[in-house]
Amino acid sequence: MNAKDKEREEQKREGHADAIALGRFASLKPDGVEDFRRYAPDFIHRGVWCMGANYFSHLGAPGRQEGISFAWQQLQYLVQKLWDNRFPTKESIRLITAFSEQIPFIEHMNQHFENPPPPSKEPAPPDPDSAEEVTKRNRQIRAMPKEELAVRFPDVTEEDSSLERLEYYNNYEHNSNPPPSPVPFPGYSPFHSGLPSVWAFQSGIAFLMMNRHFAIFCPQCRNCFVKFDGNQKYCSSECAQTARSEYQLGWWNDHGKKARSKRISARATKPVRARKER
Repeated sequence: MNAKDKEREEQKREGHADAIALGRFASLKPDGVEDFRRYAPDFIHRGVWCMGANYFSHLGAPGRQEGISFAWQQLQYLVQKLWDNRFPTKESIRLITAFSEQIPFIEHMNQHFENPPPPSKEPAPPDPDSAEEVTKRNRQIRAMPKEELAVRFPDVTEEDSSLERLEYYNNYEHNSNPPPSPVPFPGYSPFHSGLPSVWAFQSGIAFLMMNRHFAIFCPQCRNCFVKFDGNQKYCSSECAQTARSEYQLGWWNDHGKKARSKRISARATKPVRARKER
């Protein structure tokens, strides 16, 4: 096996592992999160497990009003939707891209919560809309000369230049130019520095997008799972054993009692052979 074949085989194994992890994630229950994180620590950014359900609502995922508490549950809903639709190309790429776009903010949020900045010693700026600030600005207007008022408010005519009107203009001018919205946290930037990370969550979606026939549902528990073995029908040995037991019980209920009664009746009507004397 040459180098290219080895590399291709390694990529295939990685794709299989990521797809299997994606199937487990799609059927994950809240009480199994810790076990899954130990099973696949690099499946997704660790901040996703504790972030609130408000990062992927623009993709159609339910939020807090629908009973979803965390961002990972929103992603799980979107993955289940892809699984139902056999991983259509556009929707799969859209989810991979949207996840990449949220990673810088999630990383910054995670760093902020793990290493919160020290409290600022500078006093908070006064509220510009408070009664004290409005009165202070109005007092400044009342003290302005007429020439400065004309320069400050060129649109105000002589008939319109009462102090009350100028006070209104001053407050309107202030409120119509609010300060720019601050970034979520100091130092946050929506742009990556260097190459973005690729998580198993994304590569698992890409693998199943190109190999849709592997993504099926278990006929017993209806969980999502990846079928690499052509003879495999159930997601686990437990589901296979349960299905076998249910089949045997169903067969017995349908045919077993009749077959048993036939055997008993045949045994009762069968003539008894006389014993040969020695």
